[in-house]
Amino acid sequence: MDISALDTLDSLGAGKKIIALPQSNLPTYLTIYKNSPYLSIDQFDHPNLELIKENQADLIITGDITADVYHSLAKIAPVLSLNIDTQHYRQSIEHNINLLAILTQKPMLAKEYLNQLNTQITDVNQKAKLSSLTATVARYEHGQLILAENSIQAAFIHELLGVKRVKNASEAKPTSLETAQLNKNTPVILDNQYFEQHPTDLLFIVDVDKATNQSNDTHSSLTKLRGTQIIYLEPVRWVFAPWGIDNLKQQVLEISTYLK
Repeated sequence: MDISALDTLDSLGAGKKIIALPQSNLPTYLTIYKNSPYLSIDQFDHPNLELIKENQADLIITGDITADVYHSLAKIAPVLSLNIDTQHYRQSIEHNINLLAILTQKPMLAKEYLNQLNTQITDVNQKAKLSSLTATVARYEHGQLILAENSIQAAFIHELLGVKRVKNASEAKPTSLETAQLNKNTPVILDNQYFEQHPTDLLFIVDVDKATNQSNDTHSSLTKLRGTQIIYLEPVRWVFAPWGIDNLKQQVLEISTYLK
């Protein structure tokens, strides 16, 4: 069970249809699903296949998983894979939400939620258009702060909400820390030198390590960036439930507070 799908099913009043889900990284507003009668399938990328098989699910809903995991799940029950295309972010989230609404016979409720969400987004789009602030989106992962301009979080902030990107940020070159593995897929490590070359007004950090209980580091080396406001986004929500109906509304509000 994908956590964004869980969020959406919960918002649509269809939570009772859920049998099992990955319970280890649930946002606080979904902790009801940590208790009986809901079962834990371990991690979403390493699900307990035997448990899923034993409980005879009619449908398995996943997000971005490996082909091996997909094929293993498909041997148990039909698999609905709900991924997000960051190049068509808005269409992807609307497709996923509407599809779940059809499956649960709640299309009108989903339409109401999406109308409310679109009103919120339009308001923030106007706010972002009038603001001169630029933003950089980063992920703290495996102990490193990495540029995340092509991530689902950046698509939300820049493409959906219209917050301005730093000019040429996506063209930045990897630092000397990474030159041993220099290739087109090499991540761009963010440090003080990077921000001297690419100054930004807002630095939004999605702490993947903290969301997965791997770190409590506050990255103090970046706390004194001149002219930059450093914002740590709520990690579990932004990592595990990026397109859930309830979470989308909260993310819009969260970003809106930083636009002047």
